[in-house]
Amino acid sequence: MGMTATNFEAAKKSIQAKNFDDSKLIIAKQILDNNCLKCSQIKELMGLFSFEGSKLEIAKYAWHHVVDKGNYFTINDAFTFDSSVDELNEDAERPAPITNIFFIFFFCCYKAI
Repeated sequence: MGMTATNFEAAKKSIQAKNFDDSKLIIAKQILDNNCLKCSQIKELMGLFSFEGSKLEIAKYAWHHVVDKGNYFTINDAFTFDSSVDELNEDAERPAPITNIFFIFFFCCYKAI
């Protein structure tokens, strides 16, 4: 289960309030550190960034905070360049650090039980 619609809209407003991608990335990572999102929500977040590199960075970061990994391919549409899709897919193939595995289970899976 991803963030509720109300909480997600509030999160997007916090990101949109910033003028620069670097500042937006900080807020987006804070949101991801404390929540799990659906692929559709991650794709929406990516749309708030101006630069391809920022979109790629948040997509990579979000991989370990997504509840529906089977739909991660839908995020590819948010990129302009195929090289970004390739880099995201390469990054997604790497295993998560053990601390992320605990977080994913506790925050994403345990809440759903």
